[in-house]
Amino acid sequence: MTERLLAGFFVVFAAVFFIIAMQITPPKVDAPLAGSFWPGMALVLLFVCSASEMVRLLRQTKEERAAKEAADEKKKRALQEAMGEADNRTLLIFGGVIVFFYIIVVHYVGFLITTPVFMAAYLYVTGYRNKVMLVAAPLLATAVFLLLFVVATYIPLPRGIGIFKEISVLIY
Repeated sequence: MTERLLAGFFVVFAAVFFIIAMQITPPKVDAPLAGSFWPGMALVLLFVCSASEMVRLLRQTKEERAAKEAADEKKKRALQEAMGEADNRTLLIFGGVIVFFYIIVVHYVGFLITTPVFMAAYLYVTGYRNKVMLVAAPLLATAVFLLLFVVATYIPLPRGIGIFKEISVLIY
């Protein structure tokens, strides 16, 4: 029942926000894409995926749902035993806290510096200890995000304030 409600919520959410997104005023500069293009695309994708999931859930019988839930729970327990893991709410809370601070800091320090630092810190705290990957993965991810947002879709990312803005301007 919860899955059905969630899928229904996302269908309604996508439809309502698509209507709102289509009212975004076009940018004052000459841009190849309208301001509403990417929000509209993301919301259409969300709508289609949620609607297809809703149809799948509505076609599922009560017995199929019960069998699937039992199988999922069994898989989860087997995976946790094999990996030596358990549900770790502390890491979940840490993830929420680090995202909160990231949102605050990225405005002042800028995307270019904040993202790799916070990503490396999160990887380290969650138990990842390969030193090469602790440096390479955040830098590579930041470069990919810059290419996707700044170069491919013309969406500006926060550059920071003061010297951090100057560093960002030098790089992109």
